[in-house]
Amino acid sequence: KYKGPCTGTDADYVTIRTSNLAGITPAGTRITPAQAQSMPTVLANSAYPALEAEANAHHYKLIGINFVNVGGSVFTPEIISIGKRSSGGDIPFAEHPHHIIFDRDWIHEATNDTTTPDSAATTSDRGMDINATDIVVTECRIAGFRAYVAANGPGSAEASNAILFPYSALRVTVTNSYLEAWFSPVFFGGSGG
Repeated sequence: KYKGPCTGTDADYVTIRTSNLAGITPAGTRITPAQAQSMPTVLANSAYPALEAEANAHHYKLIGINFVNVGGSVFTPEIISIGKRSSGGDIPFAEHPHHIIFDRDWIHEATNDTTTPDSAATTSDRGMDINATDIVVTECRIAGFRAYVAANGPGSAEASNAILFPYSALRVTVTNSYLEAWFSPVFFGGSGG
């Protein structure tokens, strides 16, 4: 396990993948939790995402990675954030991260998606927050995002999503992926520029 956050910087065609490609589903087939043992884990161990892309980060391909939060009493708003800074504020449109591919990745909340699928409590609102350009999500599983923040009890409802497209995503392709969340698996729009 790699303890996050990992931050992508300016790079050119970098592939980050599992060392056990034979242990995950072949290209063209959706990933399932059964392949978890063959996937390296990128772990969000705080309120910051497991993966965040800096301004102008581009040409990354992530294959067969398990992105998850630590759970427990730690609340992680989103597991992956592409296009805004976890320290606050959006990345300007002209500096958007771009050309990032998520291929057969498992993005999930620590206490849901296979271990407690009926729990209403969550330790993360969403799998991905995408305000970026030329992003591909293919054959991924993004699931386990529920209704209430566990630390705040049932009175604290959360708008959970598998993928949130707040307001300035451009040319995003999502294919053959399992998307699951209590509120709305895919949500477009919101406040902002």
